[in-house]
Amino acid sequence: MAAIAALAMVAFGLRQLRLLREQNQSSQRASTAAVEAADAARAAVTETARTRADTFAPRITVLPEEPQWPPLISRYASSGDRLFSSGIVHGAEQLGREELIFPESAGHLMWFVVRSVLTNEGASTARVRIMGDGEFIEGDSHLLPGEWLTVPPRSAASSSSGEDYLHRMHILRPGQSALVQWAAPMKVAEWTVSHDLGAPPEASVTIEAFDHAAHGVIDRTKVSVIARVLRPVRGRDAHWALTTAEPPEVQVVVWDTEREYRSEQRN
Repeated sequence: MAAIAALAMVAFGLRQLRLLREQNQSSQRASTAAVEAADAARAAVTETARTRADTFAPRITVLPEEPQWPPLISRYASSGDRLFSSGIVHGAEQLGREELIFPESAGHLMWFVVRSVLTNEGASTARVRIMGDGEFIEGDSHLLPGEWLTVPPRSAASSSSGEDYLHRMHILRPGQSALVQWAAPMKVAEWTVSHDLGAPPEASVTIEAFDHAAHGVIDRTKVSVIARVLRPVRGRDAHWALTTAEPPEVQVVVWDTEREYRSEQRN
């Protein structure tokens, strides 16, 4: 009888353990389902907020002209200088057929000036700035035949003095276009990297656009000059010169815009 009672107790204990395990598994499944439901709800709320922001956000398109040819070079400019300041503009020279001798010329700055048309194709006003060397200018462009583009007003967020990047923030209304010129300098040595193989050198600026909504968007569009235009001089070690290829191997690339939602920055 004692043995039978012991076996019954063991069986009872095993049954209780099995029930307890099933309850734990059921609780875990319920907990997982609850977490997944909460994640799905948050994702739905996020997607709804993004859709609402997208509906009313500005949308800046960038249409570049062909880069200035030949490129500019300066023996005196440094990486921290603003390329469109009067001192740098007057001190820069168009690179000709002269040879660039390393290491003397390796640290000189070289750049291409590119004009581009910015158009706000979105539904609201945008505040736009160029992260890098660039400025809004007045003029016309073959990209918009028959139109004269004026410099758009500065944003109220811009200072009235100084050289801070906020100085370059301008207002573009829906449907409005503006003309900018920009340049991305690199040292001559950097323009010679992978001159005959691999990816050609790339120099970039970024166009940033903000809307006025507290929970709006920040759009960033990278624009690059990709060029392989310096070649080694045959028979002359450490001598480089401008390519004689026609047309020169230089292009402007506008990369896909990356959108950041400011409401998600606080999460």
